[in-house]
Amino acid sequence: MSRSEQPRDLFKHGETATARVLRRWDTGVVFNGYPQIGLLLEVHPAGRATFQAEVKTVVDQLHRAELGPGAVVEVRFDPDQPARVALSALPGANTHV
Repeated sequence: MSRSEQPRDLFKHGETATARVLRRWDTGVVFNGYPQIGLLLEVHPAGRATFQAEVKTVVDQLHRAELGPGAVVEVRFDPDQPARVALSALPGANTHV
């Protein structure tokens, strides 16, 4: 699923936050030769409590290595439904929630 197929309102109206990768796993799914991985994130929104969320993303092998535990990424989240999170600033990644 490409970024354009994600809920556009999340990218348009969602809040930006940084997140730290706590865990990464392979989902076993491959899209057009690119592996899908799952990420458990610790999201740190400004002025709000930290929370955890899971996302799945399709990445090339180079970027997969960059997304290990401890990596910091930019995300967008729905303030009314914090579990709705998507990576917003990762070169080469197509994400979906």
